[in-house]
Amino acid sequence: MTHKMVVTICLLVLLVALAAPQVWGDIITIDGKSDDWANPDSLNHDTVGDVYSAGGSPPYRYDYDIEWNYYEYSEESNPRYAFATLTVDNLGPSSPDTYWEILLNTQIGKGVGGTKRGVPDLEYYITWDLDNTSPASLYKWTGSKWQLVPTATIEVRRGTTAPGENPKLVELAILASDLGPIQQLMWGAYLDNGGVWSDDYCPDWGVPDIPEPGTLVLGALALMGGVFAGHRRRSRR
Repeated sequence: MTHKMVVTICLLVLLVALAAPQVWGDIITIDGKSDDWANPDSLNHDTVGDVYSAGGSPPYRYDYDIEWNYYEYSEESNPRYAFATLTVDNLGPSSPDTYWEILLNTQIGKGVGGTKRGVPDLEYYITWDLDNTSPASLYKWTGSKWQLVPTATIEVRRGTTAPGENPKLVELAILASDLGPIQQLMWGAYLDNGGVWSDDYCPDWGVPDIPEPGTLVLGALALMGGVFAGHRRRSRR
């Protein structure tokens, strides 16, 4: 392959990187259906049946026991972070004090976040009351307190017993711009079963690095730089 051909290919790669939409992973539709969570970017299987209802019958609340955590990042026309959980049994009915929450550490290892549900070092959390009518709310740690972010764009839904839906599923997507630029994040899902002891917290096992929008562009530029450097070395011989 001649030097001219290599340069032409590099230019084409650069043009594609600049012009094409960059898609990382699948597109998640928030519709109460679990079929589009078949191949997530990250998942965690929590095999511990750890939601106990004191004095209840049966003693374990498997409808409020998180079994699977799912995470997906997709760069669509509006890039989003998507999260989901599946419970062991069909999720119980909502009440004024039932909540599903996503706890987010977006500055891993810096120790600058707040604490929510006993989990430290969080920059954000999202809370929702599981009723399929109320919106979810995003809160941000200001350095001294949690503050509501009133402009956040969040889609959230729990599955029902309707055909095609999964009554064990709760899923959510939030615009990436609402959380700012993130290279890595750690997250967990928290399920509060209505003030009845106990609740369930299921952390992830590490979300993959989130590609930065300029990754392909930088890669193409680096490739071109290597080509031109090699050409200069050959020219000096």
